[in-house]
Amino acid sequence: MYHQPDAERARRVLSLIGLLGVFALLAWWPQPRLDAFSRSLVSPLTRTLNPLAGWLVGDSLRAAPSLSSLPASLDRLEEAIGKPSNISGFRWLSVPVLERGPHSLVLDSGSLSGLASGQIAVFGKVCLGRLGKVEENRAELQLWTASGERTGVLLPSRRGPLKSVCYGRGKEKPIVRFVESRDEPIADLPVLWRSKAEDPPSLMEPGLELGILRRMGDSRRGEDHWVVEATRPAGAEGRVFIAVGALPSQMPPTPKPTSSPLYPSLALDAVLGPQVGSVRIFNSSNPVAVMVSGRVVGPILCHSGGIAWVVRRSVDSWAEDSIAFDPIRHVLRPGEEAEPKDRLFSRGSQVFPRGLFLGNRGQASLPLAGNLQGITMPLREEQE
Repeated sequence: MYHQPDAERARRVLSLIGLLGVFALLAWWPQPRLDAFSRSLVSPLTRTLNPLAGWLVGDSLRAAPSLSSLPASLDRLEEAIGKPSNISGFRWLSVPVLERGPHSLVLDSGSLSGLASGQIAVFGKVCLGRLGKVEENRAELQLWTASGERTGVLLPSRRGPLKSVCYGRGKEKPIVRFVESRDEPIADLPVLWRSKAEDPPSLMEPGLELGILRRMGDSRRGEDHWVVEATRPAGAEGRVFIAVGALPSQMPPTPKPTSSPLYPSLALDAVLGPQVGSVRIFNSSNPVAVMVSGRVVGPILCHSGGIAWVVRRSVDSWAEDSIAFDPIRHVLRPGEEAEPKDRLFSRGSQVFPRGLFLGNRGQASLPLAGNLQGITMPLREEQE
C-alpha cells in the first residue's frame, strides 16, 4: 500500500515511541512478576523439551534412586570419634567450630558454657591448643602451631620421656628447644603434650599427642635440629572437646541448615553445558545447595528472581571440599585422602554448610529430578 511521506514518518515515530514504552514498562515492572510472566509463556515449551533433553543426554539424567539407608551424620561421627577417654574430676564438653583458620579456630560456645581462657582443646588423643579470648557465646582457640606459641612437650627416648619446649612457627613446622640432656630423642615417634604447673594433673592421664618428632639437617656437621610434624585431625575442623568441671545444664542450640522444596526447571543448560541445570524457587529462601534423596546434587551457582542455576557435581570432584569417613576403620580423613569405600561429607565454609552427605567415593553426579530440596545456610546471631 502506498503511504504519503508524512504518513510514513508518523508511523515510524509512533512505532519508536511504542517500542520505548515497552522497554520502560519492562524496566519498571517488578522482577518477580516479570519472571512469573516469562515462566508462564515458556512453561509449555519447557515441559515438551525436558523429556527430549533427558533422552538425548542418556542415563546420567535419570531420576536418582532413593537411598534406603543413609550414613550417620557428620556431627554424630565427630562426637563418637573425637570424644577423649574419661579423666578424673572432669567432663568433656563438645563444642562446635564456627570458623576455622590456618592457626586458630572460633568456637560456638563461651563463658556461659563454662569455657575460660587457658583451657586446652582436644580431639580424640590429639591436643590442639589453648583457649585465648573467651566471650559469652564465642571463644578463640589458638592452635599450638601458631607463631610464638610455647608448648611443653615430652619427647620419646630409650630412658623415658624427655622434657622439652616446642615453639610454633606458623607455616613452618614447630621447632623443639631445651631438650633434656640425659638421653637422645628418637625420631619418627609421637610427641606428647606436657601440662603447665597451673593445669589440673588429670589432664596428663590420656597421654595427649601433638604430632611426630622429625630430625632435620645434617647431624654429622652439628647442623641438625628437631621439629614436630603436627597432627590435625580432620574432624577437629567441625568439633573440639574441652575439659570442664561440670557440664552446663543446657547448652545453647547449634544452628542447623534449613531446607525448602525446589522444583526442576531445566535439566541442562544449552549454553553452560550438561552439568548445569536450573530449578524454580517459590518462597523467599536463599538456598546455596540442592539435595535429593539425602545426597547433594551440587551448589547453586547464581539466582535470578525465582530461578536458580545448579552445578551438578560428581562425588570425586568434591575432594578438596570434603571430609571422608572410612566405615571400616571408623576414622575421618581429608577428602583428598579418601579411599574407594569412603563416604564423603561437605567440609563447609562461610558460604556452604558443613556435614551435607555428598555420596560414596566414585559415584557420578545426580540429575535435577525427584524431590529436590534447597539447603540454606544456618542463621547465627551477630556478635557485638
